[in-house]
Amino acid sequence: MKLAKNCFREAVKITLLLAAVSGGLCQAQATDCQPSSLNIPEAKYPCVYSDHRALFRVLAADAQKVSVRIGGSQDFNMTKGPDNVWSVTTTPLVVGFHYYTLHIDGAVVADPSTVTFFGGGWWNSGIEIPEPAAEGEYYQTKDVPHGHVTQQMYYSKVTGRWRRSFVYTPPGYEASKGRFPVLYLLHGWGEDETGWYRQGHVDAIIDNLIAAGKAKPMIVVMDNLNAVKPG
Repeated sequence: MKLAKNCFREAVKITLLLAAVSGGLCQAQATDCQPSSLNIPEAKYPCVYSDHRALFRVLAADAQKVSVRIGGSQDFNMTKGPDNVWSVTTTPLVVGFHYYTLHIDGAVVADPSTVTFFGGGWWNSGIEIPEPAAEGEYYQTKDVPHGHVTQQMYYSKVTGRWRRSFVYTPPGYEASKGRFPVLYLLHGWGEDETGWYRQGHVDAIIDNLIAAGKAKPMIVVMDNLNAVKPG
């Protein structure tokens, strides 16, 4: 009987120790998961772990099935918790910008916790998997002279309607009387004229290149490559 009691005590100690360790790991993992830079203000999820996994959470009390689709091809089924919050942690994702959507009982929706971006022909949520600091400096906002991105409206004789473009002008452009080379930068499939400015960090990239002497000051015109004649 004494031996059994001692074994029981040791088992309890081991169980408590494992629980403490497990709790510590969970706390460390939760602390390690940093809110995505593309979340709306104060939104904690989705968040990104240091190993590039992402944790998604969504409140859908009456839903029967919820999943998240990343990049149009990676699907992750979410699990419902007792608080009616569905969640899933993905496998490590490739560094960079990813579109994603939530699928709630067959309905495809954007995550209300993130800013939305136009890609694939519709509005999606977005998550950024950051590069290591040394490798991702080229698109980070730095303490260098900054250019400006403005929205320009013009009437197109091709489409017969007003169109919008975004134009980057380099630092000092407004005070200069010189001429500048122009780069016409078009977006990817299913995107629009906002792609390079909002998803691609083009202004920060060119600011940094010019400041480092790796590019000449230039104008960048970002237009919508979809131009259809009337009828």
